[in-house]
Amino acid sequence: MNTEAVRNTNTEEKTRKSIRQTWKRNLIVFISCMLIGAAAVSTPPIQASAKSTTVYITETGKCYHKSKKCRGLSRARKIYKTTLSDAKADGLRPCKICY
Repeated sequence: MNTEAVRNTNTEEKTRKSIRQTWKRNLIVFISCMLIGAAAVSTPPIQASAKSTTVYITETGKCYHKSKKCRGLSRARKIYKTTLSDAKADGLRPCKICY
């Protein structure tokens, strides 16, 4: 075999090896992206249900509050703790300050 043929063979082997490495790297990146994307899609955001969400109301108020420390409750004589679903059922609206 002459020197030129050996050089061509070495070059071809290097090219094949480079292509295999690139293929493997691209495959790993693709699979990683698919797994990350599937995980992001398959986990729905966690939201508190209206039945278990605590809100604060007053005896004569027209709205419900997220926090007992809301400034909308600053003049209230008595603050009651209730659920969001009960507050909505009583016809109360969300506070414009804390919601």
